[in-house]
Amino acid sequence: MNLFPRKTEPEPAAEPPVTPADIIAAIERRRAALRAFAADCLAAHIQLEKAGHRLAERLEYKDLALRLMKAAELPALPSDEMPAPPRVQWLDQHRMAAELAFERLGDDVLQQRILLVAQVIASRKQDWLNEVRGLAEAIVTLRRRLKAMREFKAELRKLGSTRLHILAEEFDTGPVFGPPVVGDRIYTFVELCRREGIISEEEYADASK
Repeated sequence: MNLFPRKTEPEPAAEPPVTPADIIAAIERRRAALRAFAADCLAAHIQLEKAGHRLAERLEYKDLALRLMKAAELPALPSDEMPAPPRVQWLDQHRMAAELAFERLGDDVLQQRILLVAQVIASRKQDWLNEVRGLAEAIVTLRRRLKAMREFKAELRKLGSTRLHILAEEFDTGPVFGPPVVGDRIYTFVELCRREGIISEEEYADASK
């Protein structure tokens, strides 16, 4: 019998999953750093040009842009100890690379936003369908009430009265209060809900009259 049981270490807490929103935030931080870095390169370049040091030849910068996109830290600007001609080239090359990296990361943000929208839609699909169902039910109820009001007014007019003097008598025209119009937005919406099984055939019939 073990009188001194060994203490068990608690299991480390599981890290939360990385979401598209997390990735977007990280990319935007990198883009902000690249934009600031490019601005610093440009400012230093301008100072050298004012001192008479012009860019002799632009260096290739596309591969550098890829490295800047993935680098843990952006490089420090060269000091005055570097001769002016190569320093001008360095600043120009790194500015162009940073601007290109900024644009390419913008494309990455767009792709992540597409994934984020898809994620939200997937997680809240039923909420959206409930709203659509609620709207369809409201239209069905509206059509039923309007139909009952039209029938009531028609019954009164059969008694020989043209002016009924009842509340809301004049609300019987237009896209909301008038009869359904084949092809309008409400009709198309109701037709879609019937086709997708959101409302029944009976409800569709009542909403189409």
